[in-house]
Amino acid sequence: MTARGIQPIRINEVDTLDDLLRDISTAIGEGGVAWIERALAAQSRAGTGDRFVTMEKEGWEGWEG
Repeated sequence: MTARGIQPIRINEVDTLDDLLRDISTAIGEGGVAWIERALAAQSRAGTGDRFVTMEKEGWEGWEG
């Protein structure tokens, strides 16, 4: 997964999606979580600040919604 730029994370079975998203949002804002800091740094280096714009330019072939 990491070779494809996907960061797997370990979670507790009792965590709700809302809790996980809140934790990630807090970590992005406050820092201190190594894998998030690495991901943000890699995104910055790659110049892909707005991934959705990049995805639009790449096209949506293969999307079967």
